[in-house]
Amino acid sequence: MTDAFEPEQMKKTVYEAFFVVIIALVLAGAATILRPLLGDRRQKAENAPIDAAPPPSAAVISAAEALKWHQAQTALFADARSEDDFRHSHIRGAVHLPVQATEQWLDAFLAETPPDARIITYCGDPACHLAGDLADLLLMAGFENVYYMQEGLQQWMQSGLPLAGENQ
Repeated sequence: MTDAFEPEQMKKTVYEAFFVVIIALVLAGAATILRPLLGDRRQKAENAPIDAAPPPSAAVISAAEALKWHQAQTALFADARSEDDFRHSHIRGAVHLPVQATEQWLDAFLAETPPDARIITYCGDPACHLAGDLADLLLMAGFENVYYMQEGLQQWMQSGLPLAGENQ
């Protein structure tokens, strides 16, 4: 029984260690290259200190005011409700940004949407908190013009405004 490594075993161990170091360097380089492409908006949302001041509040907007921007096509409407609710009915042209599944859409939305885009979040009715949560998330992510339609889809529908979905 010997305490020394066999030459072949030593050679194999050195190659494995070298391979692990190369993989680590490649991953570190990729992270360094990709970080500027994502910008710092995601970092703001994810790395906010727990004791940080609350984000600025989204301006509350009425359905009537939102309609003006909808007709002029100068705002992006963001539906915070579930997939089933969105499929059933939503504001015509709205995007689906469910608060419960942020990880599924946040990176792509940050990459595709300019930070100065006018965004109006909405939910089902005034009792629903999801639109407010979505507005806060978008503000923390660096969007500058976020509005919250507190009356929700309920008021939009009661006013006979444009809808889309399976039941429209």
